[in-house]
Amino acid sequence: MQYPHKLIDREDPHCLYCKGQCTIEGKGEQPKQQSPILLDQYVCTQCKELFEIYSSMDNKEPHAFAFTCNKMLAYCDYDRAKVQICYYDREDVTTNAYIDVPVVAPMFNLDFGNKKLLAKKLRTYLTFS
Repeated sequence: MQYPHKLIDREDPHCLYCKGQCTIEGKGEQPKQQSPILLDQYVCTQCKELFEIYSSMDNKEPHAFAFTCNKMLAYCDYDRAKVQICYYDREDVTTNAYIDVPVVAPMFNLDFGNKKLLAKKLRTYLTFS
């Protein structure tokens, strides 16, 4: 499996779906239990989808990648070979964006070239898990 964070050029980030320009939404440290992590967060200026790269403070090697797809969020944990999927709405501030408890699925190949098909796969995991 190819790690999806490698598809994003951090110097010139573009959307993995529509190839539109991404803006840097956030960059910095995020506390996680006792060891902080580095977070790079990008948002597409055209389709408004979100992409996040999580790296270790120790070796700066990415260990997780998150992305949105049609109001769903998938968090890919490389170490555990799992994907956590939940419904997610960045516009809904009352629920803090997360709408449901995540469903855990085994890691699977991500094809960002076909957003409809990827959304269908994510929705299938949410429906039947």
